[in-house]
Amino acid sequence: MLKNSKMVFWGHHILLMTRINKVRYYLTLLGVFIAVFIFSCGNIITNSYYNNSLNVINEMKEHTIILESNKVDLEEKINLSKDIFTLLNEVCWLSEKSSIYSAEINNGRGLTVMADVNGVSNSSIIPIVTDEGIVFPKESELIKGRNINSRDLLDKTKVVVIDELTEQILFPNSDGIGKFIQLDVGINGSTVGSDDKEEDKEDKYFEIIGVIKNSNLQNNRKILMQGNIERTKENVYVYTSIYIPLTSFNTIYFDKEKNEYCFYKVKNDNSYDYSLKELELLEEYYEKRNTTISILSKEELVHDLELQLSDTKIMLNGFTIVLCIISGISIMGITFFSIKERIPEIGIRKAFGASKIDVATQFFGEMFIIGLEASILAVCISYYGCKMLEGYLTSSLFICFYVSISNELLFMPMVVGVLQTIISSSIPCIYASQINVVDSLRFE
Repeated sequence: MLKNSKMVFWGHHILLMTRINKVRYYLTLLGVFIAVFIFSCGNIITNSYYNNSLNVINEMKEHTIILESNKVDLEEKINLSKDIFTLLNEVCWLSEKSSIYSAEINNGRGLTVMADVNGVSNSSIIPIVTDEGIVFPKESELIKGRNINSRDLLDKTKVVVIDELTEQILFPNSDGIGKFIQLDVGINGSTVGSDDKEEDKEDKYFEIIGVIKNSNLQNNRKILMQGNIERTKENVYVYTSIYIPLTSFNTIYFDKEKNEYCFYKVKNDNSYDYSLKELELLEEYYEKRNTTISILSKEELVHDLELQLSDTKIMLNGFTIVLCIISGISIMGITFFSIKERIPEIGIRKAFGASKIDVATQFFGEMFIIGLEASILAVCISYYGCKMLEGYLTSSLFICFYVSISNELLFMPMVVGVLQTIISSSIPCIYASQINVVDSLRFE
């Protein structure tokens, strides 16, 4: 009981002595706060940017790989490693986007929808092409209607599957199922997306048979489109994707430059890592035949994204380290100044039997409390500041940025702030513990 009372008294004493010198307290608090705030904000923003980019790649169907090569015969592609992989989809799309909608917004401003026209053998696994040219397979979520089936491929049916964004633009107040989309209408073409079709342009009219849920990429483009309509006076271009049967695609665009991909899935998920090694050997095999093929997995896309962000992270961490050093030197100077003022107090404590460890612990405890308070305050303000930044960018500037905060991002800056404070004050605290009793009592 006596021991517990002593600990409570000791803790209360340290807490009171932390604020005994207001100048030292607030200057130390400010120094730690600035370093931790910048460190916390930088990590939250970097992590959020990474996760925003990763959200698009995370939609990639698990245990799938992408094969691209215009030099390998399609039949040979289909038979590649057939004992290991299952062909999910054959995909072709135009190198240039096709205009599918053009209309006037107001005052001579126009809205034009430019689509990636994708020829697919299966619209349940759709290709997503990012603005950076990255392609990956995503499992589509059908909202209404149906997917493209084998009968559509066999009969070369002129049907199309669209996403929510395309339907909302073309048919803002009605259902798009059963209506028609005209391809290649031209930038100044008339408004399309009607119940009827012109007979002389029948080859470029496709009936809408299904609507799928927007991908993360399309949701971002939707926000960007709304922003461009509200804040600019220029013509607005929206980029989207539509999916038609591969056979119809090849018939209409036989003379156009296009990209060809195949999406495969590993038959046995447990052998995924082994299958990736098999693919490396496959790439080497084609390289010896002077044929370049590109085989991508989700892991490679994530790795490439991390490499893109590595320089930013290094620069941010370097800046934070320099800031912590400067802040640490300031904290060290402030602590030395505080100890000089309290030398008589140290002498009195030692005269009553306080050891060197007791004195050092006293000052370490005070600096720990200040560092913890500053770190908690900095993390809280950085958290709410980043949330406000997200709201401003999304609602006012129409920039797609979503803050992603994990427990680690909240905890780590606190640890850094406390450690910075303790390490910076270690030399002054050790100096305080070494002060001689006689010298301290004579000090003026």
